[in-house]
Amino acid sequence: MKIHWPKDVTGLKSGPTVKYMIEMDGSVSHVSSEKSSGSKAFDDAVLDAMKKSSYRPLKAGCGPQESVVTFTLDPLTALLS
Repeated sequence: MKIHWPKDVTGLKSGPTVKYMIEMDGSVSHVSSEKSSGSKAFDDAVLDAMKKSSYRPLKAGCGPQESVVTFTLDPLTALLS
């Protein structure tokens, strides 16, 4: 998953926490913010990237899987993006 860093991340304090569902076909749905990063622009960029991401299809019988992820911010990555 590639997050496109917004130009203005005013207020950015930490990595956001995002909740989402992995569907049987590997698609991602029900993406929502559980904890803000402090920057609405960055939160929106992360949510957009999650909505576009996908996983390998799940094995039959396991059902959709709810997941929660907290993103770790790497200052060097931010400078190079």
